[in-house]
Amino acid sequence: MVTELRLLVFVRGLNYTPGKLSSKFRKYNFRLRDFLKYNKKAPNQHQLEKLKGFFDLVKENFIIESFTDTHYRMLITIPECFVTKSEQHIWNVEIWIAEELFDYFHPFLFPDIFKTKLSTDQFQVLFEIIKVYSSTDIRKEFHI
Repeated sequence: MVTELRLLVFVRGLNYTPGKLSSKFRKYNFRLRDFLKYNKKAPNQHQLEKLKGFFDLVKENFIIESFTDTHYRMLITIPECFVTKSEQHIWNVEIWIAEELFDYFHPFLFPDIFKTKLSTDQFQVLFEIIKVYSSTDIRKEFHI
């Protein structure tokens, strides 16, 4: 979850190519090392492998669902993601991200918090805050 939020904050400042299915998508291209550097990780083989695995999971697991009295909609937030090695031996990422995902405030309200390593307690509190503020309910309840 945190790596996904970091990804959204990272790509937000990059140039993108718009695309559209029934929903709008943004296409980003960047070097894998740049994202590692953004996350303050060493650009070694182990970290590169972990990030390639993360991008494999990203395209399978992130879905926005909305259900009202008149419709049901399921949006795959990251329908395509490719991590490829160029002829210059540089790992590059091409990723399509749903436009609607950028309408949620949580990755942009807390960008500085995700740059530091959080303790387990700090992470649990932050995750609870994000979960509560991400809900569509008008009433926000924090269970302490």
